[in-house]
Amino acid sequence: MYVEKETAKALLAVRDGVSFWIQKRWMKVDGALTAAGWKAFHIAQREQLRHSGFDALKEFVLVRETEKAALLRCTVERPDGPETAAEFWVPKSMTGNFNFVAAKVRELEGRFPFTGTRVRWSGAAEGKGA
Repeated sequence: MYVEKETAKALLAVRDGVSFWIQKRWMKVDGALTAAGWKAFHIAQREQLRHSGFDALKEFVLVRETEKAALLRCTVERPDGPETAAEFWVPKSMTGNFNFVAAKVRELEGRFPFTGTRVRWSGAAEGKGA
C-alpha cells in the first residue's frame, strides 16, 4: 500500500490496484490501517469490482466444478494468526453476480469471529491455491 495524494485531513491510498480515500487518523504510525481504514478499502474494492464486469471465476481460485456449481478457494487473512485457505460453493449461473458472491464472502467471513478478518478477493490473480 502506498499514499498517492495527501490533504490536510485525508490520504488517497492505493492497495492492490484500488484507490481509496481515508482519514489520516485511520492510518497508524507504522503505516498499517485501522479497522475503519480497512472498511474504507473494502468498500472501494467492492465498488471497483461492481463496475468492472465482475467474474468470480477470475477473482477466486477454481478448485472443482460440477455441471451446475463451482467450488472456489480464497485466502482469509486473520489478525490473530496465519492466513487460512477457505472454500465456498457458488452456482455457475451466479458467478457473474457481484452481490450474490459478496454475500457468500460475508458468510465466509462470519465463520472467523475475529475483528479485522478479511477475505482476499484476488487469490486467482496471485496464483495461489489449486
